[in-house]
Amino acid sequence: MNLNEHCYVPRLLIKAGEMKALLETNNFLSSEKRKTGHLFPLLVIPDIDWDYENGQPSDTPSSFISKKKDQIIKNWPRPAFIDAASVVTNPTDSNQPLSLIDTAFRQFGAKYGMIPVLHDLSTSSDAYSQVQSLIKAGSCHEVCLRLKNQEWLVLAEKSNFISWIQGLNLSENSCHIILDLESSVEESSYTSLGLVLFATLIRSYPSLDFTILGTSVPESPEIPSGMEKVDRREWNNWLTIIKREDGERPSLPIAFGDYGTVGLGQSVDIDPRIMNISGKFKYTTDDSWLLGKGGLFKGTKGRDSMGGKAIIPIIDAIVHDPQFRRNHCPTDDWMYEISAGTSTRYGNPTTWISEAMLHHMISTLEQIGSL
Repeated sequence: MNLNEHCYVPRLLIKAGEMKALLETNNFLSSEKRKTGHLFPLLVIPDIDWDYENGQPSDTPSSFISKKKDQIIKNWPRPAFIDAASVVTNPTDSNQPLSLIDTAFRQFGAKYGMIPVLHDLSTSSDAYSQVQSLIKAGSCHEVCLRLKNQEWLVLAEKSNFISWIQGLNLSENSCHIILDLESSVEESSYTSLGLVLFATLIRSYPSLDFTILGTSVPESPEIPSGMEKVDRREWNNWLTIIKREDGERPSLPIAFGDYGTVGLGQSVDIDPRIMNISGKFKYTTDDSWLLGKGGLFKGTKGRDSMGGKAIIPIIDAIVHDPQFRRNHCPTDDWMYEISAGTSTRYGNPTTWISEAMLHHMISTLEQIGSL
């Protein structure tokens, strides 16, 4: 499959909240028959958590990957990019992250059409060797190259790419490129990348497709109790690139990607027994994020906590904002009922991630479908 400007590539950690949102997004759009873009997720194997109670990793790599594979199949049994190229298996030591691509894909086989992700053009890395073996065994037939900020400049010398793709025994049209800006989503970054894309990359690699991935969700938002508005720069600036070129090509091979409502971070390596957890919610509008913080969901050292009710103040603030979309999707119904006092299904931090992501993915797919 070739991706284009009508495709959405959300980066999702393979965790309960985001996977549930992925399943429910697909189910809702299938039942509603709305006009939307095409969803092709980037599913990232997260780092293995640390078991503070027993002083060791919470799982072995093989068992961990098996459980993540089951999560994927349960919630998205269809093609996706699977990034297992750099997984921290022991968060407390100084070992480098391991590539668990082979461990993951040997379990998938070729049935689901999953596509492994590599992070560079190295032909001597363990990750590259693992993908070579998988392709030779027939476990996958495509590859994705995810290059972070400025690393895509290696594509300027095409001979390096040719050696890399030929070493995998694949053709150019079996490769997808993700240009990952991470949090560098200011207008200047997109302007510079747009120049590189249209002046060099699309011309040099006419068989490839490119996803621009980025996030404006703050890594560690210091939100006081209440709500603040943050521009969705990743969407607004990607849209500028697409509109600037509209009409010059029948279909631009440039998909939109973001980090959803979660942003860059994986789980913070802090003992959960000493964490204070607040009620937080991130709501997507056409061009901005509404970010809010409510009360204390879980406290330590005897601090008062509210449980699920901690989310009520921020949900109420968003529902009364002019940009709230009543009757848009299940998340909006859930929020409205909480604000109106007709529901006590307040949930927990996993619920809040799932509900926020459900609204976000449906909204983004509708935006892409309207282009």
